[in-house]
Amino acid sequence: MKRYFKLYIIALLLLTVFCPAAESAVITEIGSAEQLAAFRDSVNAGDDYDGLNVRLTADIDLQNAEWLPIGTASAPFRGKFNGAGHKISGLKVTGAQSAAVPVGTAEYSGTALFLILSGKHAQIANLTVEGTVENRRQRSNLLSGGIVAYAGPDTVLFNCKNYAAVSVAGKGGNGFFGDEDYSIAGGVAAHLEGYIVNCVNYGEVKSSSTSAYSIAAGLAGRVKGYILSSRNVGAVSVADIGLFQNIAGGVAGAGEGGVLFDVKNEGGIYSSNVGGGIIGFAYGTSLQNAINSGKVGGTGQSGGLIISGGIVGKAYNGASAVNCANMGAVGGTGTPNYSYAGGLAGWSSAGPNSVENIFYNCSNSGVISGEGVTATRVGGLVGEMGKSQLADSANSGSVNTGKAFAGGLVGNKFSNADIYDSVYPSGYDAVAYGTLSARDCSALSMEQLAGFVVTVAPSLSPSSVTLTKGESKTLSVELQTFPGTPVDKSAFYSIVSLGAEPADFVSVTADGGVVTVSGVDNGASLLAAQTVCYRSALSGGVDRNSAKKALISALAVVKEASAAPDVPPLWPDIPPLVSPDISPVPPSGQETPSGSSSSGCDVGGWAVLSLITLPLAVYLYSARKED
Repeated sequence: MKRYFKLYIIALLLLTVFCPAAESAVITEIGSAEQLAAFRDSVNAGDDYDGLNVRLTADIDLQNAEWLPIGTASAPFRGKFNGAGHKISGLKVTGAQSAAVPVGTAEYSGTALFLILSGKHAQIANLTVEGTVENRRQRSNLLSGGIVAYAGPDTVLFNCKNYAAVSVAGKGGNGFFGDEDYSIAGGVAAHLEGYIVNCVNYGEVKSSSTSAYSIAAGLAGRVKGYILSSRNVGAVSVADIGLFQNIAGGVAGAGEGGVLFDVKNEGGIYSSNVGGGIIGFAYGTSLQNAINSGKVGGTGQSGGLIISGGIVGKAYNGASAVNCANMGAVGGTGTPNYSYAGGLAGWSSAGPNSVENIFYNCSNSGVISGEGVTATRVGGLVGEMGKSQLADSANSGSVNTGKAFAGGLVGNKFSNADIYDSVYPSGYDAVAYGTLSARDCSALSMEQLAGFVVTVAPSLSPSSVTLTKGESKTLSVELQTFPGTPVDKSAFYSIVSLGAEPADFVSVTADGGVVTVSGVDNGASLLAAQTVCYRSALSGGVDRNSAKKALISALAVVKEASAAPDVPPLWPDIPPLVSPDISPVPPSGQETPSGSSSSGCDVGGWAVLSLITLPLAVYLYSARKED
């Protein structure tokens, strides 16, 4: 009997989230290196700027002079720093300028442009950074971030770009897992407990440390918060010298809870131990709408193990990947004892008293390979899989290994794992080793797979529009499909309801995949459309029984025609509070849990629902305004 999952996304939001944050009348303006240094000295002396705004008025070149980070453990920056679209170049931060950063009960040494961002509503926005940030202190517990070393709870990094090369190279402690022994590098933030929204990393990020955990990632090294609508382009690597856990990820290195939504990686990911195209190690982390096109792999150390995944390297205790796609080559080389590789995850399991991991509506088209002396577990979607569920997914990539246990879907499967409703290339078994069961799964020829369509996360484009009263603009539905690209994408989705909340400022209509919004009065409205998406039928055409609902949305702002151009806005004062959960929908004939009915919703209901659901943060209010 066919089973599938519905994604429930809960958020606590107010409409003000979607409206520009008003800047305080008291604004400190900075237009030179000397003024930036004076601002830094003011913060470090105890003026935390809580509730105040700082704005750049020009590009600033620091000319590679040694930079002391902004903020200290006793005097973190608590205000709002608006780069206003300007750039800070020539940044040079080394271990000589590192400073103490308290994280929990441990003390770290940190380097970055900003050392600590702390406090509710504190943020750094609309800023580009170029230069070099490194931390080579010969001690354990190091942080190195392109923009900030530590971003605390409720803080926001919004619409920022990092081009700086970021590295960490420390000397670890005794290397036992129970000890706090980390060296962490992140292109935007080293340690994140707040939000990264609409940011991009272009810089190379490296960790070469003997710490028990040596971690590097394009956006944030260690994540306990949220990364939304962000992208990594830079190469990420961890050197082959760590004791136990060398972890590299395109977007995040190691997640402890947290959410990654609408994220992409294009950079190469290298780790001799654990590497993931989106995240290296996901401990209860939720990934949604993630796409990787970068190569993931490394050279395993003799006697060790290597785990490589197109989306997640290592998934554990309630991690999930929904609407994700990998196109990059994945696999490790060398002479490790154990090698695990998969298009979605290299290794996936959970403890006996923990929630299972879930992979749903995902696709892999990358080549998957692996080499291990003792054991090699290579799968088109998951290398080794225990206490996890894999459903409604497709692998079209080849699976290569010099050893046995290469599966079209999974390399090695334990009895507490479940696979169903997925497709893979003919010539492979769905599961190569272990418990071989895979329900309602089909082996297809490469020709069939080339045309097989899995729909991944539709969206409205552009994600925000600005118009005047009486003016009309159009938005279109964009649909990502893997591995096949249909000639007519419109056959694979439909808009079943559409509305705006509040409805006072705009009117909206839909014609096929085109949404027209017209300005009625000055204000901001959230556009929300309920779509139904489908995948291919095995016999060809569209499988209408595979319907999956998705909510897509965009922001429309109506302004006076004579209004002056805005300074790029700060993030609103109420950050997105996203708490996703993946829950099974019972097979037909069983009672559906309250609140998860599959019946349609009226337009107003979906518009209101959109005010308390996730796509806010990312799509709805961002600096991606229409040109």
